[in-house]
Amino acid sequence: MAHANDFVVSIKHGGKALREIPNNTTREREVFLPDGSEYSIHLKNKTDRKAVAHVYIDGTEAVTEGLVLPAGFAFDLQRFVLDGNMESGASFRFVAVHGKEGHKVDNPDTPENGLVRVEFFFEKEKPKPRPKPLPDNFGMKFCRGMDIHENVMGATVAEPAMLFSKGPVPATAAACSEGSAMFGTLLMEEEQKTSGSIGATAAGEKVSQRFTMVNVEEESNAAAVILLRLKIRTEPLRAQDHVHCSACGARAETGHKFCYRCGAPLYHNA
Repeated sequence: MAHANDFVVSIKHGGKALREIPNNTTREREVFLPDGSEYSIHLKNKTDRKAVAHVYIDGTEAVTEGLVLPAGFAFDLQRFVLDGNMESGASFRFVAVHGKEGHKVDNPDTPENGLVRVEFFFEKEKPKPRPKPLPDNFGMKFCRGMDIHENVMGATVAEPAMLFSKGPVPATAAACSEGSAMFGTLLMEEEQKTSGSIGATAAGEKVSQRFTMVNVEEESNAAAVILLRLKIRTEPLRAQDHVHCSACGARAETGHKFCYRCGAPLYHNA
């Protein structure tokens, strides 16, 4: 899972979060998927403020106007949210640009293919109202129906922020389990190199995932930006190697082609 300023992004395949592997050359966090696999994007707002997540896949916004995430909210985004369809849409399907499904890729030559970029913006806070002038009889126990004491003179209570710009909010929350590793340290304890080819996200099968439109005014500066580079995994497992399962992280024994813990296919790390 990639973390930045209490926001979290990860790629899930088969319902399980995939590990990010650091590329020491490009300084990118890489996630490897089999050709033709469907995936979801796990988003979590661990802050105490409402935020809007703008999700870009291959350089194109995947959610019209952004996705509203209440404070402490976690959610798995499974599909494109475009053209105002709040009920269903095409899932995320990752395919090799030069593979058998390469014709589904809109722009096979863009360097942004495989790039998932999520920008988080906090909801804009409404300015606190100015304190009302103190009444002439301030200091009495009761004033205008409220219990007023001198030790709270000048205190104001923030009112709910005004909401303006549009954005969808998930109809339901999704359960989330957090790991302890922070962005920038995942898998750095072992040097890992994995071979992969260029891939891009195409429209997959139609899935039902409901959203509701709400109005939220965003701050102008992003609170956090998280980037992940998706790649097609190309090298099969070699019998003499030890590997870690990309789905659950379990260490595989020599010769195994499937993870003993979760059953996911195992791949060779060159």
